[in-house]
Amino acid sequence: KEINHQKILNELGLPVDVEKVICFVGKLTHFKGVDVLIKAASIYEKTLDNTITLIVGYGELYKKLIKLTKKLNLERFYFLGHHNQDMVSKIYNLADLAVVPSRGEAFGLVAIEALACGTPVIGTINGGLQDFLNEEVGALVKQDSPEDLAKKIIKEIKSDSKIQKGKLAAKYALENFSWNKNVKKLIDIYKKIIK
Repeated sequence: KEINHQKILNELGLPVDVEKVICFVGKLTHFKGVDVLIKAASIYEKTLDNTITLIVGYGELYKKLIKLTKKLNLERFYFLGHHNQDMVSKIYNLADLAVVPSRGEAFGLVAIEALACGTPVIGTINGGLQDFLNEEVGALVKQDSPEDLAKKIIKEIKSDSKIQKGKLAAKYALENFSWNKNVKKLIDIYKKIIK
């Protein structure tokens, strides 16, 4: 659905004149790899003008990660803290790209939520993300590689991947990960087991 970018940016207390938005949603723990995104931002901020990065969530590394952004002199990196699901949905819709730089994601619900909002996702090659993320709806990167992540982020943002991949991402999430679809898959599995 169509959203008013300026209104949401204003609601979040962010600059309203930005062109591109990158987001991360999740708990701020070592496992989630936000430190990798921060290090990648120190590379892509030099190339991507008028682009901001939003971090939605809270966790044990909150203060440490803020210190890292200051140490790396990141100017367009914002920690938004925890938000309700309605605002998270607005942020996904606002974003041009969602990043899931985790160190082993079993399933990747945040990636599916972003895809459902029509936002392409960059995730790491490990765990469950590689089972459903592909070049048609996003991209995969090496785990713990800020350089690889920055390179893919620059490519996706410069190619306006939300325009190219957004509609397909939403359709892909709906067709493959809706509750009805998953319930049907479970029933089929149970039927096979019972036989």
